Amino acid sequence: MIRQLETFADCGLFSAVSSFEWTKSPGDSKRGPYAHSRNQWVGYDDVEMVRRKAQFVAEEGYGGATLWTIDLDDFNNLCCQGVNPLLNAASSVLRSEDKLFAV
Repeated sequence: MIRQLETFADCGLFSAVSSFEWTKSPGDSKRGPYAHSRNQWVGYDDVEMVRRKAQFVAEEGYGGATLWTIDLDDFNNLCCQGVNPLLNAASSVLRSEDKLFAV
């Protein structure tokens, strides 16, 4: 039974639950990473998954991509992957594939 649905940023999630027993799984080529603990789980996109999704968008010739939600990107560099690593990952893939994707 779902009591509460919450949205977490990757880095924030794992720093917030570091005192609990959470297991992080990388997912596979079709499904992104997720974490679970007892009867709880959360799926999320990391930088690699965002790159794969952006590559799919480019390969299929779509006109662009949406990131939900941009305020959950790491704009303070708390995860030490640079500022806005998810947005930058998508942008770098799409910009390198075709000048039509320039942001």
